[in-house]
Order: sequence, then structure tokens, then C-alpha cells
Amino acid sequence: MNRKLFEENKQILYGFILFLLGLILIFISRNNSGSHFQDFVTGILMGLGVGVLLVGIVLILLSIFKKIRNE
Repeated sequence: MNRKLFEENKQILYGFILFLLGLILIFISRNNSGSHFQDFVTGILMGLGVGVLLVGIVLILLSIFKKIRNE
């Protein structure tokens, strides 16, 4: 029963994990600045965080729309 429930909601779970990872990367990038190299790394982390966050949101939305369409 639990395995079947996990298989049905796997995409939503991965979406939430990516969403949280994106938030963590954005938070880390906001707390790190100083020299030119640190500013560069901060920009890279911010870009990765926003990208991962958006992928997580898209995964969640796609899985919700798929569930609504199948019901």
C-alpha cells in the first residue's frame, strides 16, 4: 500500500525536494558576498537556485494536472 502511494506521488515528492533545494540555494547566495569572486559565486548560486526552484514548481504543477485529468 505504501509503495503504491509512493509510486503515485513520486513526481510531486521530487518537485517539493527540488523546490526546497532551490530555496536553500537562494538563501545561501543571499548570505555570501564580498570580493569579486564571491560575488561571482553568489550569482551562480542565485541562478541555479532560481532554475531549480522553477523546475520543482513545473514538476509539481504537471503532476497535479495529470492527476486531475486522470480522475
